[in-house]
Amino acid sequence: MNSTQPTEIMQRDMPQLRLLTLLLISSVMAVGCTDASTGSSSGATTQLDSARDRWEGHDLQNYTFQFRWVCFCMREYVQPARLTVRDGMIVSGVDPESGEALEPDRLDDFRTIDELFGDIEQAIADSAEEVRLSFDPMWGFPNDVYIDRSRMIADEERGWIIESFSE
Repeated sequence: MNSTQPTEIMQRDMPQLRLLTLLLISSVMAVGCTDASTGSSSGATTQLDSARDRWEGHDLQNYTFQFRWVCFCMREYVQPARLTVRDGMIVSGVDPESGEALEPDRLDDFRTIDELFGDIEQAIADSAEEVRLSFDPMWGFPNDVYIDRSRMIADEERGWIIESFSE
């Protein structure tokens, strides 16, 4: 056996090794694309129900929170807002950086906490391909959410972050 034989074998087997490597990487990526935070729609529903029970247990109709959408959207749409909810409705919003009040029609771009729960429920009911959820441990509201309804559609993903909350 001469010393060039291993090199010849490697060159001959290289296409199979590349294919095997590609298949292995693809398998790992496919597993990595499943939603580890919810595991399944039933896991997401269980997590959502538990958080919603915590939220509803506080029976809050009046609160303030800082909110921002996370999406491939216009700059104005994704800017953070400090929102005030009274009797379960958003009544005002302020730009947290400038302190300026938001225009009343701009408030339509936002959701109350209850409406955000509804958005998550709808995504699960519609079999969104990925739903990642994080909830505030004390209050139960959804504080970091990502929803990808279809991996086949670019830039339709949307989520939100709630950075502060007070009664």
